[in-house]
Amino acid sequence: PTPTPTPTSTGVLSNINTALHKAGANILAQQLGTTDEIGYLIIDMNKEASEQAIKQIKMLDENVKTRVLF
Repeated sequence: PTPTPTPTSTGVLSNINTALHKAGANILAQQLGTTDEIGYLIIDMNKEASEQAIKQIKMLDENVKTRVLF
């Protein structure tokens, strides 16, 4: 069985940043917080790439929930 990714799993932030790169996102700032069970990531990025970025992030196995605030 494949282990469930945790916020402290190696490469989770890298996977998210790769997805954002594929979406053409310009990352202005990131804030990351984790516990042993879950983590959160707040990203300030250009609005133009937000729709594609959401699609890319939602495809990641590590994603639990994605929300967009304007």
